[in-house]
Amino acid sequence: ALPICFGAAAATATGGQYQMCWCAGGYSCSLAEQFRVNMGMLTLVGPMVQQHRTCVAGQRCIIGDVLGQDLSNSDMIIALDTCSSTGDGLPGMIASGLQGEIVSSGATYHFGTQTLEISAGTYRLCWCPSFAPCTLIGQQSVD
Repeated sequence: ALPICFGAAAATATGGQYQMCWCAGGYSCSLAEQFRVNMGMLTLVGPMVQQHRTCVAGQRCIIGDVLGQDLSNSDMIIALDTCSSTGDGLPGMIASGLQGEIVSSGATYHFGTQTLEISAGTYRLCWCPSFAPCTLIGQQSVD
């Protein structure tokens, strides 16, 4: 089996299963219909994108029913102005992000017993898988 490389950029598509199709060398392979051979399935681990949630400043925040593919108890999310950006994160937010726990078909992420001490605003929920090093702000790449 030969390894397939999709480039150095992080995959930011929604978590799920995708059909992989093949296009023979010698063709331009620039149009979807030129990929005529089904070569298998690709499972992309991660949350579905564009899931909107609301928390209230000064109260405990629980983000429930996060949907996605193969989410793990050790995955993390954090609220940032922009995912994949470096910096200090939001003042008043726990530096390590939100710990996840799996509940039935989705995941619930919470701060534990602490309340949110951040300014009201609109932020991105950025996800990082349990198998990736997410110890620094900016390593959470999917929002």
